[in-house]
Amino acid sequence: MQRRNVRYLFLAKIVVVLPLIAAADALFRGEVGSWLGGLMLAWTIVMIAVRPALRRGPALLAAGAAGAFALIAANAPGLIDWMLFWVAISIAALLPRVARFDDAWRWLVRVLAHGVTGPITPLIDLLRLFRLRPHRGRIRARAVAAILALPLTMGALFVALFASANPIIASVFAAICPPSIGEVVFWMAMMALYWPTLRPSRWPTRIVTALPDAEITLPGASMASVLIALGLFNIIFAIENELDIAFLWSGAGLPSGTTMADYAHQGAYPLIVTAILAGVFVLATLKPGSATAVNPAIRRLVTLWVGQNILLVASSILRTCYYIEAFSLTLLRIAALLWMGLVALGLALIL
Repeated sequence: MQRRNVRYLFLAKIVVVLPLIAAADALFRGEVGSWLGGLMLAWTIVMIAVRPALRRGPALLAAGAAGAFALIAANAPGLIDWMLFWVAISIAALLPRVARFDDAWRWLVRVLAHGVTGPITPLIDLLRLFRLRPHRGRIRARAVAAILALPLTMGALFVALFASANPIIASVFAAICPPSIGEVVFWMAMMALYWPTLRPSRWPTRIVTALPDAEITLPGASMASVLIALGLFNIIFAIENELDIAFLWSGAGLPSGTTMADYAHQGAYPLIVTAILAGVFVLATLKPGSATAVNPAIRRLVTLWVGQNILLVASSILRTCYYIEAFSLTLLRIAALLWMGLVALGLALIL
């Protein structure tokens, strides 16, 4: 019964991928528009329909994220939408073959390997199909091809001869428009794009077993140096935060020659870079189980410093809001606000 279900799902994937290729062929003949998001959403729904393992747990969440990015692409298609969609649908496709959702470094390798091996996955499955041993009473695919080779070849030869001898048959064949090489290449490209999400290769999930753990190390990060660094960092950040509280949050007057727009715009992005570097420093020097991670003084200093970084990010958000008020709201500034919110969330999760 299990083999029958596997065979049924394999055939179902072949059946559903053909309409997806036909839809892409019809839609890509015109200008790229909102229909691209509809095609991406249909792709996600089809993947969930033919892969029962995606209907539960983290895989379903990843597929839901892919569907959300497809809806965003339907509203305003762009390269970023497509990249986020591809990452989400790749993670959804690979999750059933992974025991748990581990670190981002391994998932980066998995997604990249999935993209690299994707184009050859249909060819591998085709070769595997010809090598399958037939069930009792069934003929294997290679034997079927051998049986049909002679009648199809000779039949095509006879049809060609009749077409050359009979003008009616020749006119019928003349009316048939065979696909161009470009169309065939496009169909193959779509097959290479769709198929790895319906039947992902095992290479992306196996390759990570040979990877070392990704660790960030800083030279000279001893117990004493980390303590001194955290104390110094807290003092420096406290000065910056006090200035922001005085001029940004409380509305005190700025020095002559400095406008609020200049003060806001000049510091928004460098402060975000500062917060990211702070997060990297904490992750590098306080690895779980290390002597620095269990030191009470270091833990208190880190908690204080991360709190100051979160306040720093909040000041960056306020700076951007002031700049928007002085000038205008643009898509880039909306993206910047969202990015700052993500940085603040990342800092809170470090704690």
